[in-house]
Amino acid sequence: MKLWLTAQEIADLKLELFPATKRGIQKLADREEWASSCLARKRVGREGGGGMEYHIDLLPLAQRLEYAGTFVRVEREDYETETTNELNRRELSTRDARLILLKVADRFRKTSGLGASGSDHLFCQLFEDGKVPLPEWVLEHVKKISTRTMHRWRKDAHTDINRLAHDPANARKGTGVLDRAEGGAVRTYCLALYAENQFLSAEHIRNAAIAKYGPSVLVATAKGQIRKAARLG
Repeated sequence: MKLWLTAQEIADLKLELFPATKRGIQKLADREEWASSCLARKRVGREGGGGMEYHIDLLPLAQRLEYAGTFVRVEREDYETETTNELNRRELSTRDARLILLKVADRFRKTSGLGASGSDHLFCQLFEDGKVPLPEWVLEHVKKISTRTMHRWRKDAHTDINRLAHDPANARKGTGVLDRAEGGAVRTYCLALYAENQFLSAEHIRNAAIAKYGPSVLVATAKGQIRKAARLG
């Protein structure tokens, strides 16, 4: 992807809502004072020079994304991933979706001519603008990205691609009142009761726990220990 373009080259792109002639681009550049920017430079031609070149960052965001989006490529090989029995279906789908996105982003980095951070930043903007042509199932698992997120995913993938797996149901495990009550002691007590007598009903176990710990229990929160009603049934 060329980062520095002449007025004629910008015009030839036929960007939406943008001048489509060299003269039109030059008038826009004069009006916006592009030439005085550090993102403009004199063009070195075959015979010593001629005109100016403008960095794509001088283009408005919409036109810059339209141009950069033409360099995003999704190949069949991007969908080739490893099978595993270690993950459930949701975890596997999330892992593969993130891997596919990273492959597309890494290819864009190689063709963009930008550095790592600049390429990822532009790619995130393209993704947000819907200019990364990924299938719906991938977009269902990757709804939003950032340069920090992509850096973390690459690091995880380098260590073990299965670290990219994610299941919201698993993330919620251990976060309920029962799991946190009295530092986990209530949950342990209830499980022990059930292990000793699997014919006990949930109501019996609840009543036994209330008799032992009282009608309210201590629960750890971000603000410290607080008391909550022992709703264990």
